[in-house]
Amino acid sequence: MKLQKALKLTRDLFLPEAIDDPWLEAEVILMHTLEMRREELYLRWGEELPQDVMPSLMENIGQRLSHKPAVYIIQSREFFGIELWVDERVFIPRPESEILVSEALTFARGLHLPRIADVGTGSGALALALALNLPSSLIYAMDISASALQVARINAQRHGVGNIHFLQGDLLSPLPGAVDIILANLPYVGGEDFSALPPEVSLEPREALYGGEDGLGVISRMFSQIARPPQLMLVEIGMGQAGRARKIAQKYFPEAEIDLVCDLAGIERVVKIAC
Repeated sequence: MKLQKALKLTRDLFLPEAIDDPWLEAEVILMHTLEMRREELYLRWGEELPQDVMPSLMENIGQRLSHKPAVYIIQSREFFGIELWVDERVFIPRPESEILVSEALTFARGLHLPRIADVGTGSGALALALALNLPSSLIYAMDISASALQVARINAQRHGVGNIHFLQGDLLSPLPGAVDIILANLPYVGGEDFSALPPEVSLEPREALYGGEDGLGVISRMFSQIARPPQLMLVEIGMGQAGRARKIAQKYFPEAEIDLVCDLAGIERVVKIAC
């Protein structure tokens, strides 16, 4: 079987399962199995598929057909131009979360030796992107999950980053002192929305997704822990939550300037609180 046919057969297997973008997913699975980059795959389009990789290919296809996310199969995800190790211990980083990094970088570049807290760090995506772009910063990456912190540490080691301190605990409780910036991608999926999640998303860690019945319970609880507000807070929210999230922020920080930042799709995605 030639690589071209293997790709088409993989795509055809994905079609009945309503997998989004089955051609792209087939490419990802085949590239991972063959340990090839996309350009190499198409340059070698007419070559025969090595027989010894067939068991691995069928295993990977079977995992994807069972709705295991492709990211967990290939154990890799790009975020803010950085290649991350990602597995079932952590939430899969999404492109919309890059807004948090962009906003934090814009503000932090005006500070001397910025101190930043990443609450609910998961894979360490936010902390790592900031650490690599702000080498003089001090970053606290916190998570309640010890297994998530293991993944975050792997990513920091792979990229040679030494200015991140990993702390385990509930939200801001392990933070040792004041910081200039708090950013957080916390669980914000509410009860009804959580029950209706696609199979792929429902396989991600529940504690990284479920934000209480209204979706904003964890975010509200984090706000309640802040005795001394930092100069800037950036909190990711879900579609349709902007009005309620703003009211919660105003309750805890009545003197702050509160704005909403939209993602590329025009969805109000980040609550920006300047104190």
